[in-house]
Amino acid sequence: MRSMSLEDLFLLVKESNEGAFDELYHRSWKKLYEIAFRRLQDENIAKEIVQDIYIDLWEKRDRKTIQDIDHYLCQAVRFKVIDKFRKEKKYFDELETLVEKLSDGSTADERYI
Repeated sequence: MRSMSLEDLFLLVKESNEGAFDELYHRSWKKLYEIAFRRLQDENIAKEIVQDIYIDLWEKRDRKTIQDIDHYLCQAVRFKVIDKFRKEKKYFDELETLVEKLSDGSTADERYI
């Protein structure tokens, strides 16, 4: 399998070939991790994103039509990173609102009195 292209490996993955999936993973995980880590600067989150991509790829292997698996995987990482930033921004916005409420100069008791 070492001499096979990533696209050929993915064709075997679509047929539920676990060996091909392992080979695809071993050939491509580091590149995906580096893309995620470069943007997030967090080792654990980068690993989590890469893991999620491979889980999704395996679970949906029979429904996916992918011409360029390397491009697909790199794009999947970029989209997951964007989703992570969106979720964190939402969390940040909620936190900012809470801080504004807490710093408005009144105490919780004053509002009820």
